Amino acid sequence: MKTFAIWFAATLTLFGFLSGAYHAYLSENPRRVLVVIDSSFPMRAVWRKAEAELRSLNGRRYTEYALISEKARIHSWSEALRLGTLSPFAPRNFANLRNSARYPEMNSAMEVHFITNAAETQTSEFSEWIVHRLR
Repeated sequence: MKTFAIWFAATLTLFGFLSGAYHAYLSENPRRVLVVIDSSFPMRAVWRKAEAELRSLNGRRYTEYALISEKARIHSWSEALRLGTLSPFAPRNFANLRNSARYPEMNSAMEVHFITNAAETQTSEFSEWIVHRLR
């Protein structure tokens, strides 16, 4: 029984040390998630769903978020997604979404989510992104 108690104490100590080290690592090196939201006029019909989709992506532990639209950067890396006063306007134009000089967050993002109601044919060039298609 004494051998088991020693083994058990050593296992708990090792597990606690490794867990603490991993927590410290993730706290210093959070996962970076870039969220791209389509803010064009056609999104007006599903804007409430887009806001709900942002809320569902928010709140992961050890994660920093950046939020951009096809028109502008909304915010850079932070602990929470904040839509602010953005509302849908102007025609849809996804041409700038590949411009890493305009959106440097694309270079350091580990994961990219794209919220839109555009047809699949309009978003086919973003196939490596996670597309949240709203209806």
